[in-house]
Amino acid sequence: MDHQLLIDGTLKSDESRVNSLSDFSRKARTKGTRDISVLYAFDLEAMEPVCSKCFPGNMLDVTAYSEFISEHHITKGIVVADKGLAQSAAKRYFRDNPDLHYLNPLKRNSKIASELHMLEFTGQLRGYGGILFRKEKACDDRWLYSFRDAYRAAKEESDWLKRSRKKNDYCLADLQKARALFGTVFLECGMGIEPKTIYKAYSKRWEIEIVMRFYKSALEFDETRVHDDYSVIGSEFCDFLSSVLTFRMIQAFDKAKILEEMPYKKVMKILARTKIFNEPGHGWRLIRINPSYEELLKRLDMHPTEKLQPKKKRGRPPKIKHV
Repeated sequence: MDHQLLIDGTLKSDESRVNSLSDFSRKARTKGTRDISVLYAFDLEAMEPVCSKCFPGNMLDVTAYSEFISEHHITKGIVVADKGLAQSAAKRYFRDNPDLHYLNPLKRNSKIASELHMLEFTGQLRGYGGILFRKEKACDDRWLYSFRDAYRAAKEESDWLKRSRKKNDYCLADLQKARALFGTVFLECGMGIEPKTIYKAYSKRWEIEIVMRFYKSALEFDETRVHDDYSVIGSEFCDFLSSVLTFRMIQAFDKAKILEEMPYKKVMKILARTKIFNEPGHGWRLIRINPSYEELLKRLDMHPTEKLQPKKKRGRPPKIKHV
């Protein structure tokens, strides 16, 4: 119940003309390829993916959202989704499962945010420097939260000025209109809880972006090379298992504080070079490697030890014959 579930979607290239999942997505104009859509759920407390599902590439995430959470029987916890996954798409499901709550971002130009004057901030978050907030209840029992980060606002204004200088289209009226929204984020939630808790929960949202980045870059699952529907689904299931194993390895690396010294890919490169062999009469032994690599194995509790050696047979000691 106290777990937060991050849900996001990603597109994978799939040029097959056989399966029903491959289709032109919203990014077809820039990518020039057909895609399939994959929705992922990531447990923030367990720090690993918990489920995934394939959808046609031309299906919007908001359309697949309701089917995804209902088919996987997600009935408890807080679902933190992206802007494309509004709670209205699964409104009935949230109503039928009172232990399931949502925390979704709203577009900055959303009508309800304007109606509730969410840009007129009423307080400042304690423990966070320069972050203002406002909390309001909508007529449909939703709770709306707005936040403004002064540091982020300054960065966005600086980026806006750089773009206008490159395009040579600076306009004071446009700057004043955009300035009101710089550094802001609007959220909707099914519970009226403290703004600090809401902000802290949503600030963890970037974790799902790391999941997707590992999924596409470190694991190289950015393309599907199979054809029929069952093969695509089976291939994606194998990719999901690989993702779970990857994040469990990341947790092990993080626990040993190895990622503070070297990136994930370098750790995997060292492990790939590490091998053991069974020498007759001596048991399992580690091939000769760099001493620093050997120290890494010890920190990960992966160094060959006596547990890999052949076990000695237990029994009564041999009888000694006296001459």
